[in-house]
Amino acid sequence: MASGQAIAGFICGLLGAVLFWLPVIGLVLGVLGTVFGALGIGAARAVRAPTGMAWAGLFLGMCAVGWSVMFMVILVTP
Repeated sequence: MASGQAIAGFICGLLGAVLFWLPVIGLVLGVLGTVFGALGIGAARAVRAPTGMAWAGLFLGMCAVGWSVMFMVILVTP
Protein backbone atom coordinates (compact mmCIF):
# COMPACT_ATOMS: atom_id res chain seq x y z
CA MET A 1 0.00 0.00 0.00
CA ALA A 2 1.40 3.37 -1.00
CA SER A 3 1.88 6.00 1.69
CA GLY A 4 0.03 9.28 1.68
CA GLN A 5 3.25 11.11 0.83
CA ALA A 6 3.79 8.93 -2.23
CA ILE A 7 0.24 9.53 -3.44
CA ALA A 8 0.55 13.29 -2.84
CA GLY A 9 3.87 13.34 -4.70
CA PHE A 10 2.41 11.46 -7.65
CA ILE A 11 -0.67 13.69 -7.91
CA CYS A 12 1.30 16.93 -7.53
CA GLY A 13 3.94 15.75 -9.99
CA LEU A 14 1.35 14.67 -12.54
CA LEU A 15 -0.60 17.92 -12.28
CA GLY A 16 2.64 19.90 -12.48
CA ALA A 17 3.70 18.02 -15.61
CA VAL A 18 0.32 18.66 -17.23
CA LEU A 19 0.12 22.31 -16.16
CA PHE A 20 3.77 23.28 -16.73
CA TRP A 21 2.67 25.97 -19.18
CA LEU A 22 1.10 27.94 -16.30
CA PRO A 23 4.36 29.40 -14.97
CA VAL A 24 3.75 29.65 -11.22
CA ILE A 25 1.29 26.76 -10.83
CA GLY A 26 3.40 24.26 -12.75
CA LEU A 27 6.53 25.21 -10.85
CA VAL A 28 4.91 25.01 -7.42
CA LEU A 29 3.24 21.68 -8.16
CA GLY A 30 6.52 20.34 -9.55
CA VAL A 31 8.42 21.30 -6.41
CA LEU A 32 5.70 19.79 -4.21
CA GLY A 33 5.74 16.60 -6.30
CA THR A 34 9.50 16.34 -5.95
CA VAL A 35 9.46 16.91 -2.19
CA PHE A 36 6.56 14.55 -1.47
CA GLY A 37 8.01 11.94 -3.83
CA ALA A 38 11.33 11.97 -1.99
CA LEU A 39 9.60 11.81 1.39
CA GLY A 40 7.40 8.98 0.13
CA ILE A 41 10.44 6.96 -0.95
CA GLY A 42 11.94 7.30 2.52
CA ALA A 43 8.68 6.40 4.24
CA ALA A 44 8.09 3.40 1.99
CA ARG A 45 11.60 2.07 2.47
CA ALA A 46 11.27 2.37 6.24
CA VAL A 47 8.34 -0.07 6.25
CA ARG A 48 9.49 -2.10 3.24
CA ALA A 49 6.53 -1.02 1.10
CA PRO A 50 6.57 -0.60 -2.71
CA THR A 51 8.16 2.66 -3.84
CA GLY A 52 6.90 2.87 -7.43
CA MET A 53 4.35 5.63 -6.96
CA ALA A 54 6.81 7.72 -4.96
CA TRP A 55 9.45 7.34 -7.69
CA ALA A 56 6.88 8.34 -10.30
CA GLY A 57 6.00 11.44 -8.27
CA LEU A 58 9.67 12.34 -7.91
CA PHE A 59 10.30 11.92 -11.64
CA LEU A 60 7.17 13.80 -12.74
CA GLY A 61 7.89 16.58 -10.25
CA MET A 62 11.42 17.06 -11.54
CA CYS A 63 10.16 17.06 -15.14
CA ALA A 64 7.50 19.64 -14.25
CA VAL A 65 10.10 21.90 -12.62
CA GLY A 66 12.40 21.64 -15.63
CA TRP A 67 9.65 22.21 -18.17
CA SER A 68 8.24 25.15 -16.19
CA VAL A 69 11.63 26.83 -15.95
CA MET A 70 12.28 26.30 -19.67
CA PHE A 71 8.84 27.63 -20.55
CA MET A 72 9.37 30.74 -18.38
CA VAL A 73 12.76 31.36 -20.02
CA ILE A 74 11.18 31.05 -23.46
CA LEU A 75 8.43 33.51 -22.47
CA VAL A 76 10.90 36.08 -21.11
CA THR A 77 13.52 35.82 -23.86
CA PRO A 78 12.73 38.13 -26.79
